[in-house]
Amino acid sequence: MSTLKGSIKLSDLFALSNADREETLSNLVECATKPTKDETREQTEALDARLRKFECRYEMSSATMQHKLSEGVIKETADMCSWMLLIKARESFESESAAASSESA
Repeated sequence: MSTLKGSIKLSDLFALSNADREETLSNLVECATKPTKDETREQTEALDARLRKFECRYEMSSATMQHKLSEGVIKETADMCSWMLLIKARESFESESAAASSESA
């Protein structure tokens, strides 16, 4: 799993002065809310890789799993919930990335 650009250990953060801590946190928020194109690509690739692991493990696509789950063909297990969360995260990430792209255009 990738880390945020400019990440910092909590112990290092608490060792900073209040002003430096505030600036560091502001920078981290900026990095997290406005990722670069490379960071967006990396996050997309990471989500896709995790989704592919589930698809390989259960030998079905994410769309097939969603359909079978909604039809009651398969049970809602912890793995299925984790898989669904990844799908939702990927969809949310795509929406946010598209919105950011249209804002910068």
